[in-house]
Amino acid sequence: MRRFLFLICLSMLISGCAREALVSFSTDGSGKVIAARLVKSTGVQEYDRRVMLASKKNFARVVPNPKPNRTYWQPAVYDSEKRCKC
Repeated sequence: MRRFLFLICLSMLISGCAREALVSFSTDGSGKVIAARLVKSTGVQEYDRRVMLASKKNFARVVPNPKPNRTYWQPAVYDSEKRCKC
């Protein structure tokens, strides 16, 4: 019985747990984004890809007027059921 409960808890943690990531954006002298880099991975390559896409898409909304020659950090949470929150 203990083993059964352990396996249920483990499967819930693996499948439905939210995974955190951190993306950095660098701007050039005119304030345009020149690089986006995944600083902290979720641990799952597919989730990382989705986090990067969502972060790039949302950057202009989060930082409407980026300053020149700056680095911005954007945390993101990927939940397999609710998708990415940036």
